[in-house]
Formats: sequence, C-alpha cells, structure tokens
Amino acid sequence: MTVTATRPTIDASRLPAEVRDGRTPAWWGNVLFMTIETTTVALLLASYFYLWRNYPQDQWPPPQGNTDPPILKPVPDLLLGTVNVLLLVATVPLMRLVDRRCGRQFDDLEKLHATKPSKAPPGKRPPARPRVVMYGMLAVFALGCISLVLRWHEFPALNVRWNENAYASLVWSLLGLHFVYIAIEVVEIAVLFAWAALFEVGENQAGDIILTAEYWYWTVGVGVVIYAVVYWFPRVV
Repeated sequence: MTVTATRPTIDASRLPAEVRDGRTPAWWGNVLFMTIETTTVALLLASYFYLWRNYPQDQWPPPQGNTDPPILKPVPDLLLGTVNVLLLVATVPLMRLVDRRCGRQFDDLEKLHATKPSKAPPGKRPPARPRVVMYGMLAVFALGCISLVLRWHEFPALNVRWNENAYASLVWSLLGLHFVYIAIEVVEIAVLFAWAALFEVGENQAGDIILTAEYWYWTVGVGVVIYAVVYWFPRVV
C-alpha cells in the first residue's frame, strides 16, 4: 500500500498584488533611511551646541578674520534663508494633495483587483495620469529647483568661509547636507513624473509617490530645524 503525502497549500489568489504603508518593506526602508539621516543631522546639531557652550557667550558666532576689517560677529544674513524655508513650507500642502490623490488611486485599483488602470474593467478605470498628481509633482519639482538655487546663494550669506573655523564648518555642513536632501527629492520626483507621463500611475507608482511625499515632509521639517538653529539661534543668544 502506497501512501501519498500531500503538501499543505494556501489560496493566495485573493491577496493584493501590492500593499503600502507599514505592510511593505519599501515603507520600512524609507523610515529607516530617514531615521539614519535624522541621527546624522542630530549629531551635527549636538556638535554645534557643544561648540557654542565652549565659547564666550558674547562671541557667538566666532569672529571672522579673513575680511578687512574683520567681522566680529558674523551672523548669517536672514533674507535668502527665510525665503527658502518659507518656500519649502509652502510646498507641503501641495505635496499633501499629491499624496492623498495617489492614496485614492491606490485604493481604487486595489478594490478593482488591478495593478494599473489599463488592467481595470473598462467602465471603472481610474485615470491613468491623475491631473492633481501630474501637475502637483511638476510644481513641487519646480519649487524644489528654486530652493536649490536659493540654497546655493545662502552659503556666501553665512558670512564665513567653510574652512574659517569649527563653527563655519558646522553651518556649511548643515546647509550642505540639507542641499543634498532636496537634490535627492528633486531627482526622484523628476523620475516619477517622467515614468507617469510615459506610462501610467498604477499601484507601484502610486506607492512610490506616497513614499516620496513622506520623505519630502521629513526634508522640509529638517530644513525648518536647521534654519532655526543656523539663522536665529545666534541672534537669540
């Protein structure tokens, strides 16, 4: 008598092809990346305050001696930094619109058991390229580019060269690091926009845009903190 062993099976046919938020590894990767970068910024800020505590309170920022006459208190100029941080904050509602519209696109496709609009039933297909998503990403991309130009001109407005002293190295590093964060987002948004324009916004693309939006919120939040420390802390103390 021959006994045939049967392997247990699970019917996975009704499981969604894509998921988002905490159910997907990409979301956790995004969160961990932001955690690592938050630690990097926190270490730079801790170094800034440590250095401040080791200087006489009336000599912060340290004198800048590479000019004639020397600048005894080289406080960063406010104009460009303030315009830039206000511009970044203004992009948050715009990105939020894109974020929410992509969430709706994802949910609509999930209900139809379709990974992209072209695979949904003809009478129920969501738009392949939602206008809010396309125009919103284009606007955030343009504003991000403007922010990069403003940040480039912020460096001379710090009134210290990067190698002047430890203070100068820290403030240049803080602004430079945030410049890189914005540049990463601008490139990522450009790639997502190009893909959506050439093809369509399916579950994959909607999920990617949502993750990009979350990283953008983080980038803006970090920019506000850096602005407060670099531009206003020397004036308050």
